[in-house]
Amino acid sequence: MEKKKSLQKLTDFDQIKTKKQVREYMDANPKKIQDLLDYLFKQYNESLHKRERKEYVLENLISEMYEHNNNEDDARVFRNQTYESNHHKITATIHNSILENRCFPTMSLIEEGTGLSRQTIYKHLNSGLKNDYNRLVIGKLEYMATHALSKLYLIGIQDNNASALKHFIELSGAINRNPQERVNSYVQINNVTITQEDIKNLPPKSIEAITKLLSEARNDKQVIDMKQIQKGVEYSSSPRD
Repeated sequence: MEKKKSLQKLTDFDQIKTKKQVREYMDANPKKIQDLLDYLFKQYNESLHKRERKEYVLENLISEMYEHNNNEDDARVFRNQTYESNHHKITATIHNSILENRCFPTMSLIEEGTGLSRQTIYKHLNSGLKNDYNRLVIGKLEYMATHALSKLYLIGIQDNNASALKHFIELSGAINRNPQERVNSYVQINNVTITQEDIKNLPPKSIEAITKLLSEARNDKQVIDMKQIQKGVEYSSSPRD
């Protein structure tokens, strides 16, 4: 009798496929909420271990359980951990594939290399580091960046490396430059001032014409300079009185 009851419970859990079904089951069976959560976690871990690619659906069901039960902190921790794990698998697969094949892997190769579902990979790549649940990844990057800055400072001090110290100051934000203090690059011809922005907005034909004129002017200048050099050589080689 006990065995039949246990099988019936697993069968009930196995029928839960959507967030709506999770909420309905939790509302109808408040004493079995923990049993359902344990079951979903077991299915989630087995999916990752056996590379069954069911983790996307199971992640959403587990998160829905936390949120429906007002456990927002637990839901956030779970999302952070799954994001970090997925991020590690996806980036490692992409990195290794680029090293081996000298090109970005296809979605099928990433799916095969990570064992994750295509939905998880698409979602991760589309959201990137802007995802709300990437705090663990961002935290590690911030720590690594701080360590790198410390190393840069150490190189500058120990080796008297002015370039390293300059980059340390700029990257650490110790000196914030006022945008108004930036030097504007421009060319002034007679009373007309031409900025870089003006040049960028010119049509391609105008840019081509200007490039041609500058090229001709430089060639003419080089010809004049060469004539002056040759003339100077002639003067220096002529017999003196």
